[in-house]
Amino acid sequence: MSTPVYAGFWRRFVAFSVDMILVQVTAGTLVTLALWLNGASSEDLSGEALQVLGGLGTAAVFIPYFSLCHFRWGRTPGKRFMRVRVVSAATQGGLGLGRAIGRSLAFFLSYGFFMIGLIMAGFDSKKRALHDRIAGTLCLKDGD
Repeated sequence: MSTPVYAGFWRRFVAFSVDMILVQVTAGTLVTLALWLNGASSEDLSGEALQVLGGLGTAAVFIPYFSLCHFRWGRTPGKRFMRVRVVSAATQGGLGLGRAIGRSLAFFLSYGFFMIGLIMAGFDSKKRALHDRIAGTLCLKDGD
């Protein structure tokens, strides 16, 4: 087995940014559609209500998006663009569905507390963020 090449902080940051554009557009579309189907519009709601709906919509898209992409292909469209693959740290093989879902949920811990869990990837020898440590995953540079 060859020595793995870990995907660094900035490569992962760009991949995540691409993915979040896709997640936000999808979530915004779904929230708008749900409001329209219920005979409401964004003008009918307070700013706080819109923020809550937006957050719930984003979470409702985020978790299945990342979980299913990592389970099925080992990467999201953003990671494919940046040539990054998520693998099990133990086997360097694909993720099971449970581990992929756990990684997606653990991301919220990485993001919380001033994003310290994400910044960890810039200082870890294997470039692991908190959610990678929790889920037992690695992000590797991918050749294809």
